[in-house]
Amino acid sequence: MRSNSITRLKRLCLAGLVLCGVSLFGQDPAAQVAITGIRRDVHKKWIFIPDKVDYAVSWSAQIREGEIWRPADPERYTYRVTCQPAEGESIVSKPVTGGLYGFKGLPVGQVYAFTVEALRDGVPVAESEIARDTAGRRGGEESNDDIVRSGSGAEKSVYWFEKYLPISGRWAYFWRPSIYDSSSVIGRLCFWLLWWAWLAGLFIIFFRCMPTLKFQKIFPMSSGGNRGLMRDLKKDYAARISPEFTNILERWKQIIDSANWGIREFIGKKRGQLESSTNDLSGASVKYWSERGSVEVRKLIDEIAHKKLDEYPTVRVFKAGLENHETGGFRWMDVAKEVETSIENQAASELEVLKRDSVYDFLWNLGTVAPLLGLLGTVTGISKSFDDLANLPDNATQKQLIHQLAGGIHEALWTTIEGLIFGITFMMIYYYYQKKLEWIYSKWEEDYVYVIERL
Repeated sequence: MRSNSITRLKRLCLAGLVLCGVSLFGQDPAAQVAITGIRRDVHKKWIFIPDKVDYAVSWSAQIREGEIWRPADPERYTYRVTCQPAEGESIVSKPVTGGLYGFKGLPVGQVYAFTVEALRDGVPVAESEIARDTAGRRGGEESNDDIVRSGSGAEKSVYWFEKYLPISGRWAYFWRPSIYDSSSVIGRLCFWLLWWAWLAGLFIIFFRCMPTLKFQKIFPMSSGGNRGLMRDLKKDYAARISPEFTNILERWKQIIDSANWGIREFIGKKRGQLESSTNDLSGASVKYWSERGSVEVRKLIDEIAHKKLDEYPTVRVFKAGLENHETGGFRWMDVAKEVETSIENQAASELEVLKRDSVYDFLWNLGTVAPLLGLLGTVTGISKSFDDLANLPDNATQKQLIHQLAGGIHEALWTTIEGLIFGITFMMIYYYYQKKLEWIYSKWEEDYVYVIERL
């Protein structure tokens, strides 16, 4: 009987010691908690100097069932998260549920130690190991980066207008917007400028170059001349040019031939008397031109105005020659040079007007600037990648280094890729329109040479 009492007393003492141990040391051998990740989001000033840092601590709790550890029921414990800076007082959260808690607006440049306690009925039953991290300082401090995720590759805040407005630089990477979202301020600025350059180039091409430099806007075409691009310029031009325009050129040539025939006939009659007939030759030329030549040329000019053919730059070029020929045709020996000069001057003027109205020269500017903007975005992106790489600890694995560096450079190079694509596209279209203008000018030369070769 006495031995049973002693045994019962021993058991009570042992149970009391266990209860005292749990209350004094706060540990439950059947529970454990561990920090699974720390995400860091550094806020920078406008000159890109780190200012404040936000931390988000995540954890998980487990309980032991026999020899197996299983995830704890979310409602089994509450948790208390502690952030201990290297300098200053520790920050302790209120008891929370779940597995995530954040600390906002912490100063950068310090080592922060994080711990998580699991509580049951307000009594600590398990505590995690210490996890440390540093933001805004280069080296020298210990950091548990085997569990820390710096958040450098995480998406930053994106405003609604960046997502939905078509002028947003984020639309440059609509198939992979994460490239834009994870970029620095300068990188995003480069994306905006590249996208604006692309939109400006499309506007110039579709709303200025194409309407202004269409062949049917420059040459008077027949009803079948409404196709876009001429496949065979020489054959298409001959087949599609307006008969009214070719008729005017042929009639002008006939007037020139008629004037030349009249002068030759006068010379034939005065053969052997040329020494004394220079004044007679000039008088005959003036007489013929005032009676017939200028009248016929005036009819052509009035016909051009009546049929509104002078709406076309090509017709205006030859109209300038006709007007000069009308007033100076009586000067038989000098009229050819004057008509040619007036046509060349008008052709040069019309060509400059076409260049100014089409603003195709801006395609050259965009084609040269776009690759430079892409290169700027790449350089700043690589700089940001190395800046993030400098935050990795000394004990970082090779896989972490390669992932951090390669991922950042891969994203940064996309600005150069986009800049080259835009630049090459604009340059090719610029050279196309340049060659088109050269062909137009050469066709004007070919036609006026055909007309005035007999002057």
